[in-house]
Amino acid sequence: MNPQIQSINENWREAYRQHWLHCRHLESQRATFTSIIAASIAAVLGFVSRDGVIGPEPLYFLIALTIVGGLLTARWTNAFEHHRQKINIIASYLGLPPDDADVPAENIWRFIRARYLFHLFYIVLLGLLLWFLVKT
Repeated sequence: MNPQIQSINENWREAYRQHWLHCRHLESQRATFTSIIAASIAAVLGFVSRDGVIGPEPLYFLIALTIVGGLLTARWTNAFEHHRQKINIIASYLGLPPDDADVPAENIWRFIRARYLFHLFYIVLLGLLLWFLVKT
C-alpha cells in the first residue's frame, strides 16, 4: 500500500478513536452530573424539611439547579449525537460497520429511547419541584 494512503487511513482511524473517546467522556459526564444533582436535591430536601414542610426558598434553589442540569444534559446529548454522526461518517469511509444506536427496541422501550431518559429525569424532577412549590 502507498505510504501516503496508509498515513491517511491511520489519521482517519485516530479521528474515529478520538470521536469514540469523546462520546464515552460525554456519557460519563452526563451520568456523573445527574447523580450529583440527584444526591444534592435529596440532601437539600432531607435537611430543610421539618415535619414534612419545606419552605419556598430551598425550592427556588432546587428548581434553578434542575433547570441548569437539564440544559447541560441537553447540551451533552447534542454533542454526543454530533460525535456519533461523525463516527458513522468515518466508519463508512474506513469500511467499518456503523453505530446502530437506533436499533428498534421492544415493549415500552420503543417509546422511551435511552438517550432521552436523562431529559425525562429532569422534566419529572422539575414538575415535582414545581408541584411542591405550589403546595407550600
